[in-house]
Amino acid sequence: MTVSADKVDAHSRKATDTLAGYFILGMIVLTLLSDLIGRQSAVGSVLFVLGGIFAWIAGARLVPVVRVAQKIMIALLLLFGLVLISYSYVQGGAIPWLRLLTINIGLLTMITSVGFLKLIAERGFTHDGKLPQGKIPFRDTILTVALFGSFINISAPILVADRLSQNRPLSLFAAATLTRTFAGCSCWSPFFGSMAVMLTYIEGMQLLPVMIYAFPFAVIGAIFVYFSAVFFRQSDVEGFHGYPLKPASLWIPAALACIVVALFMWLPALSILTIIALGSLFLAISTLLIQDSLSEGINQLGSYVNNRLTDSANELVLFLGAGVLAVGLVALIDLGHVSLPVTSFDATIAAVLLAAMIVISMLGVHPIVQVAGFTPLLLVVNPDPQLLALTFMFAWGLGTSASPLSGTHLVMQGRYGIPSWKGAMHNLPFVAVMYFVSVGLIYLMQAIRL
Repeated sequence: MTVSADKVDAHSRKATDTLAGYFILGMIVLTLLSDLIGRQSAVGSVLFVLGGIFAWIAGARLVPVVRVAQKIMIALLLLFGLVLISYSYVQGGAIPWLRLLTINIGLLTMITSVGFLKLIAERGFTHDGKLPQGKIPFRDTILTVALFGSFINISAPILVADRLSQNRPLSLFAAATLTRTFAGCSCWSPFFGSMAVMLTYIEGMQLLPVMIYAFPFAVIGAIFVYFSAVFFRQSDVEGFHGYPLKPASLWIPAALACIVVALFMWLPALSILTIIALGSLFLAISTLLIQDSLSEGINQLGSYVNNRLTDSANELVLFLGAGVLAVGLVALIDLGHVSLPVTSFDATIAAVLLAAMIVISMLGVHPIVQVAGFTPLLLVVNPDPQLLALTFMFAWGLGTSASPLSGTHLVMQGRYGIPSWKGAMHNLPFVAVMYFVSVGLIYLMQAIRL
């Protein structure tokens, strides 16, 4: 009896994914333990490095399942990063070799830990009955993505889009509604990789001030999505089959927020990344064990590790590659061989930087790559950490909306058949309007903080 090559390849890929899932789980456990023990201690530092090694092993095993465009970008990140490191080493620069293993491990731990919330969040999304139609369901769809997207990331628009496309193809109008609303979530939510990146790269950045000034962006963006459609796409809105927002499903974001606040007050020495990771894991696991039997809860957790923990493959390898580039840039800057033509960082510079980052994103460069590249160059002029972080957060949200290679648009293409370039082009008017909203909020922060 013979087995086809396709079946062998599928079995091999499945085994690779499963092993990678356990390495990701090992990264989560080791990183959280190192934080709880203390990374400055001998045991804590060893555990943290081991967590980084596990992440790199998982990333290496997941390369075959990463999208081709991501593979090219990651290869370029690694190439440029290693070239810069090699040059700096030859020139006598100090290379933080261990940092190559650990630079983005904290944020990867947070992102993958938050992913466990999908196990309970999906229960709040019913798939029964006929979808309501009209303005109110359209509004409720926006609110659902805005609320859930702020806590469970890309899972929220996917869950909503799955339901909207259950009995009919997902329209470009519906896809644009979801992606535009979701853009606001990534600008303010502490549960996103974008905020984790800022906390990782920008020393002195404080979570609350950035959230306070970024949250209005999300609110204004959602309002703009609704009213621009009502006024200019009235027939689409009237015929829109929307997702019903149910009060019973709101307990997850409320519970998670309470747990994070409680952990922050109880364990103030922990980083916010670790607190969010612990809170997410506690809420997901405890809910499973309470709602289901012990054995069933354990089975679901095991199934998630085996089959779905590797859903973050693209983010994992991208963040690892960006970390190598960041280490190389820092080493080069320490030699004094590269700089930006600015002597300070104010709202005007921030507005120019934001516009440049959006354009660069449109060319396919992920925001994390830009943050990793620009941050070391800007830190030498001693910028206000909050102003710099706010600028990067807006660049992240608007850049992913305008980029045909962003994860959001690629999901819409691969899962629902909406061409990524068409989705990105369709979002350009939204990006243009929200750019000026972003600049206004940047100037507002500068005026109030001064």
